[in-house]
Amino acid sequence: MRIVLKDRTGTIDLKYLLEDSDRHGNTRLYVRKGRKIRLRETVGTEAFLAEYKQALMRLETKRAPSKVIKTGTFQWLAVEYMKSADFARLDIATQNMRRRILNNVCIKHGSNPISSMARKHVKAIRDEKAKFPHAANTILKTLRTMFKWAVDAELIDHNPARDVSKLIAPSDGHHTWTMDEVLQFMKTHPANTKPGLAFALMYYLMVRRSDVVKLGRQMENGNTLRLIETKGRARKLKVTDLSIHPELRAVLDLHKSSNLTYLTTEYGKPFSAKGFGAWFKKATTKAGLPHCTAHGIRKGSATIAADRGANEFQIMSIGGWANPKEAATYTRQANRKKLAGQAANLLSLTDKKLNRAVPQKKRMTK
Repeated sequence: MRIVLKDRTGTIDLKYLLEDSDRHGNTRLYVRKGRKIRLRETVGTEAFLAEYKQALMRLETKRAPSKVIKTGTFQWLAVEYMKSADFARLDIATQNMRRRILNNVCIKHGSNPISSMARKHVKAIRDEKAKFPHAANTILKTLRTMFKWAVDAELIDHNPARDVSKLIAPSDGHHTWTMDEVLQFMKTHPANTKPGLAFALMYYLMVRRSDVVKLGRQMENGNTLRLIETKGRARKLKVTDLSIHPELRAVLDLHKSSNLTYLTTEYGKPFSAKGFGAWFKKATTKAGLPHCTAHGIRKGSATIAADRGANEFQIMSIGGWANPKEAATYTRQANRKKLAGQAANLLSLTDKKLNRAVPQKKRMTK
């Protein structure tokens, strides 16, 4: 069934959704997959989509084979983990992803005894997706987390996934914006346009798309913005104070509004993260940059800052990275470029300062 999103950013097709009427003529919506669960939230809202996903997960869980799951098997451990408080504290999106991964692993390995599971078995599961390194590494991360929880819960005595290394992936999947691409986008979408404002917020603040849609003047305190980051908030609230660059302040001053968020849809409503991503993709395509995404701006901004001399701690403070290792990715790249340029100069065959002829011994004169 096709549903119109409440914020008018588009439509979405939802499987297993049906509607009927009660004896009073009121329309009711259900998710039906064998059994059915009624949905009560307003159609098209984020709350409705979350309720739909939760209902679908409940039905998929109930659709597991009717046979009793044997205690001590991989499937038994996966079910126990998905019932745990640790799992419940994860974001809904993360829960959905890990549930899919564990259910897929259970299809082939669910009946295996967990007590005999070793490092080589985890490697074998990882390598089943070796053609897709990012997917393989996500599976590995899920297994590590589940086994760590099981050790803490004293259900097993070791974590067989702990020492399994990740596969080398060609990239992290998101193109990093270059300065040429930044200038090209700004030429098509100047600062006084909505795409220009969206770009400026992400470029100067290095925020994710899930956070940029929440930013608003009510978060301002002088020249800073106080943000509670969306990512990981179910586990731990992470409050970040973002500095408003003078150039960003100039852009904000071009967009006076009474809305609670800087960015709104054409109907004056806040964007959802997915809705914003789709809208911004249209803006990059119009600018002749279809390969550029909203997330890539964060990476591009960090790279540009590193190229201009910022260290990892400065990048951490701007972009909200949790540790120096993440931010050091960008400074290492910048340092390589700088050192390579300096080393290349040492190879010069024309620079007199670098290539002095070896002085000859003077002949003795009588």
